[in-house]
Amino acid sequence: MANRALLVLAIAYVLVFASGGIQLPLTSTAMAGVGMSMGAVGWMWASRSVMAMFGPVIWGVLADRRGDARPYTIVALLSGSVLLVALSMTTSAPAAIVIFGLYGLLCGPSASLIDGMVLTALGDAKHRFGRWRMWGTLGFGVTAFGSALLVDRGVIEPLPHVLFPVCAVLTGLGGLALFFVPKLPRPTLGRVRDVWPVLKRPDMLALFATSTLLWCSHIGYSSFITPLATSRGLPESSVGYSLAAAIIVEAIMLRETGWFTTRFGARRVLIGVVFVTIVRWLLMAVCTDPVMFVALSALHGITFGLFFGTFVQLVAERTPPQMRQAAQGTIGSGSFGLGGAIGSLLVGHVFQATDAQTTWLVMAAVASLALVVAWRFVR
Repeated sequence: MANRALLVLAIAYVLVFASGGIQLPLTSTAMAGVGMSMGAVGWMWASRSVMAMFGPVIWGVLADRRGDARPYTIVALLSGSVLLVALSMTTSAPAAIVIFGLYGLLCGPSASLIDGMVLTALGDAKHRFGRWRMWGTLGFGVTAFGSALLVDRGVIEPLPHVLFPVCAVLTGLGGLALFFVPKLPRPTLGRVRDVWPVLKRPDMLALFATSTLLWCSHIGYSSFITPLATSRGLPESSVGYSLAAAIIVEAIMLRETGWFTTRFGARRVLIGVVFVTIVRWLLMAVCTDPVMFVALSALHGITFGLFFGTFVQLVAERTPPQMRQAAQGTIGSGSFGLGGAIGSLLVGHVFQATDAQTTWLVMAAVASLALVVAWRFVR
């Protein structure tokens, strides 16, 4: 039963993250194509990220109380599909901000819910989480590279009514696939208030703060990469190749996360990842060569992939199984939501007011704060 569940969840990962592979690199360009400023696009991403702080908590608690995340994940993904269709039909900044915010609230938690189901299916073999999560990375990589290449060659236009219907279909199919996941035995959460003492422990707060700051520094790459690259004279094709390089390395890092944490220890892995992130953004600030840009993008496999695999493993090991979804949603997706909200506003306004080089330097400064927190408080 567990093997069947893992196979279906791998398919869901591919479909859901394939939708994200189109959204993340091209949403900023698509909305700019219908007249939105980078500041307005920053508010869109911030709205999505802020609401994504609350969605995982709500869905996670409900899933833990029921002892089954499947129905909530299906509802989340089907709701996201409908909202993506709505986004494809709007050219209004206020409407886009509201729709993207609702997407973050309703569909944003789907990834952490799938993560929780994978951890449940794995049982004591939590160190193998990255080997299944890498299928999401591969799904993301195929569409990110493919869509960027098609846009660069003029095959498709980077506009909402072209891109988002495809994202809606992929997201909806991911939800439908979960109907075939068998229910896995797991304990249920007796009282919601039992979650709070676990979440406010110093070790959990340190993980939350480190993840928040690190993801905040990644928003320039994850959500604004195309305009940041082209403003430095880099061709759009380099964005596609950079995403492909990032995905290949990320899949490898996710698959081998267990080896890294066993060999070096989780704390050292986290600190090393944050240090590499700082170096990456500093070099991005002076990068105008496509080959160098692709090479630096490949480091995303370390600065995000290795970090994420280690982070999820740590949260899972430090929380009881009956509150796994709530913990992953709050500490994991909550930190990404808060970091994404701060980063989106910061990047949107800094980039609009200055230039790409200054934006990358600001991201390096944020990553430096993450290094201080990880070094001082993560144990």
